[in-house]
Amino acid sequence: MAAVLFELASTQFYAGHLDQSAALSARALTMHRQLYGDRHPRVAEDLINLGAVQHEHGRYTDAERYYREALDINQAWYGADSYTTGSNLTMLGRSLVFEARYDEAHDVLQRALAIQEHVFGHAHPRVASALNDHGNLAIKQNAPDEAERCFRRVSEIY
Repeated sequence: MAAVLFELASTQFYAGHLDQSAALSARALTMHRQLYGDRHPRVAEDLINLGAVQHEHGRYTDAERYYREALDINQAWYGADSYTTGSNLTMLGRSLVFEARYDEAHDVLQRALAIQEHVFGHAHPRVASALNDHGNLAIKQNAPDEAERCFRRVSEIY
């Protein structure tokens, strides 16, 4: 049942029904915690879904809290250099950018990019996505040369 709630929550999120997604994710989180404990990847997935809803609502500090809790679980479960950890770091970095915590966002996004390049190679769409996040951050930091470098690599990958 919890897995079905997770899938329904994801479907509702992508359909733009954020409140329904959050309610379903919260129910799935409760069930997954009861079934597996607090440190299981299913719990992390539910936390990421809840973080994504908060991010879409513009509640970036709440999103950050969910992403950090999920990151702790994912790093412990999959390791510091896994794709899952890298993906989680990317979401955390995006929230930090929206919170205007640029130095911290830079470090987090740099780590995410390094993981994506290690896992997928230097010319993969997931690497391009991570580079795009770096370019967006560089724009916020008024670093147009860095932004251009990132966006050129994105265009070369695609």
